Amino acid sequence: MSAMNSHMIGNRVFGIKGDLNELEYVVGKGPDNETLSDLKRSSVRPLLESMKNGIFRLEELLAEFRDFVRATALATAPAEATEVTRNVVAETFPRRGNIILTERYTSEPLPIMADPIKLVRALSELVENAVTFQGEGGSLEVETRLIHPGDPMPYAISVSYSSPEGWALISFSDQGPGVPEADKDKIFRPFYTSRPRGMGLGLAIVKGIIEAHHGGIAEVGTEGQGARFVIILPLKKDIMQ
Repeated sequence: MSAMNSHMIGNRVFGIKGDLNELEYVVGKGPDNETLSDLKRSSVRPLLESMKNGIFRLEELLAEFRDFVRATALATAPAEATEVTRNVVAETFPRRGNIILTERYTSEPLPIMADPIKLVRALSELVENAVTFQGEGGSLEVETRLIHPGDPMPYAISVSYSSPEGWALISFSDQGPGVPEADKDKIFRPFYTSRPRGMGLGLAIVKGIIEAHHGGIAEVGTEGQGARFVIILPLKKDIMQ
């Protein structure tokens, strides 16, 4: 992980150094030995913009790596799964875009113990992924519901924790390209990505956060028909008393 991280950061630093060298040349002599005062702003502006973008991207990479390392360090407090989900959608989903949003929230309370910052980070990632992979338009359906104690685990989601009080289910379904069957497990691995940007840590961070909450996550959609991410979190009914 450190080697991969260093390599990607090194590439960005190399690019920024190249821009700095070019900028130093332009500022020092300029084309045809013109002085700086004779140069048009357009000669310097692209270099500055490239440097700023490089630094911004470098900060993104470092933040993503930091989130991955800290994904399982939780500071939990009482929360309600539907309320958290509704707030994430309200803050993250682009209301003026070309994606139709459908929200189906249970009226039954879903009390959980959660790290609000980490859980919001995980759910936001799933909303943003759905939007990103539907650039031409589509839909996003968000659902919460109660899984009663003793009910079969939906989609055979694997968990290492027994919840005698039942589970909160949260799902995000879209109409994007979906995930090939062979990639359903790979997408949660660190550094696996089909996107040109990022380190491939987004879904690995999501999985780490959900499992740190003693929950589980699976992608259960059909390739060509859209992705569907299903999360389950253990209920803690006593926190409502």
